[in-house]
Amino acid sequence: MARTAEIRSARLIRAVVLIALVMSAVGPLVLLVVQSVSGDWFFPALFPRTLTLAAWRFPLGGPRLVSSFATSIVIGGATAVIACVLGLPLGWLLAGLRGWRRHVAAAAAFLPVAAPPLALGVGLQVVAFGTGLAATGVGVLIAHLIPATAY
Repeated sequence: MARTAEIRSARLIRAVVLIALVMSAVGPLVLLVVQSVSGDWFFPALFPRTLTLAAWRFPLGGPRLVSSFATSIVIGGATAVIACVLGLPLGWLLAGLRGWRRHVAAAAAFLPVAAPPLALGVGLQVVAFGTGLAATGVGVLIAHLIPATAY
């Protein structure tokens, strides 16, 4: 009898955790969509007063949107490919190390992920401005590549 109660409580906990995870993943997206179609939605109101598609009229099919989308796809794809090409040898290197060297190398490899994003972003910005890579596609690629390679 006690075992059955434990199983039920474990299933309930799993269901609650799963629902919380789904809500935390889907909730911001739903909020973003609602925000994009809301006309007036200010703080105390739980729901927007008016709904409008004004924000969706101009950008759809606009040349700047298509260009931005293509640039994002190219930079994202290049980041993924280069991060994999760099990450595989780094993983093999880490797997071959032993003792304190492995710990130091793992800490160095995962530092971009573990460091506070604001500190990492400010540091990358200073380097990008100093090297002339700020506001360029290559600069954005490198900025995305640093934490992506650690993953």
